Amino acid sequence: MTRRRALGAIGAVCALSPAILRAAPRIVVAHRDDSDVMWADGGIAKSVLDEVLTGRCGLQVTYKALPWLRAQREVEVGTADALFTIPSDDRARYMLFTDRPMVAFVGGITYRRDHPARAQLDAANSIAELTDLTYNYYYADNYQQGRAKEFRRSEDAPSMEAAVRKLAVGRGDFCASQLVRLHRLVDRNHLGDRLLVRRLGESTVSWSFGLRHGFPDAQALIARIGMAGVDAWEDGTTKRLTEFPS
Repeated sequence: MTRRRALGAIGAVCALSPAILRAAPRIVVAHRDDSDVMWADGGIAKSVLDEVLTGRCGLQVTYKALPWLRAQREVEVGTADALFTIPSDDRARYMLFTDRPMVAFVGGITYRRDHPARAQLDAANSIAELTDLTYNYYYADNYQQGRAKEFRRSEDAPSMEAAVRKLAVGRGDFCASQLVRLHRLVDRNHLGDRLLVRRLGESTVSWSFGLRHGFPDAQALIARIGMAGVDAWEDGTTKRLTEFPS
């Protein structure tokens, strides 16, 4: 290679270096290894993060499906970077969360249209009004496990989708989860003629995006993601993704 060509090659690399330095950060988002509509391709939670992280912040995102306890542990030790979940004191030890929730899921229940206790299920505004019935739940979810202890009888399943399917064949009395999730599971399994889905009172569950403390420029990046999340909610984009149209 001639000296002129060598200098030209060095110059080209130098000209590219600002673009390289501005390359979008790569983030590994760990999540529960659900088989249902939350994290499937085009699923509810994944669609929100695709919109905010990739669409609005230009980040390069890899999704890593794991058992939930392991997903949290990998973020804590740094082999994954982020979670989309409910903030807690324990998670705040090793993560920074967006100042405002990214979504507010409406709570709902689903049950058989021909259920003998249909009047009670139709009238209930809280889970506490249904503890005499059998609760179908997703046993890999710690929150669902805790709730199941409030009931004299419960029916467990390896996923929320499996819990809904059990309900449709007469095993258990009702399922409770995000309203949009239940609607999509019932629709996906063609159970609308057997199962009714409705909002449960005024209950909501908020999820925030969390980034591990050791991630480069974590403070600035979580602030940027938080702003994008607020914008996406206020212009109706994430609201459309997380609320079932009534």
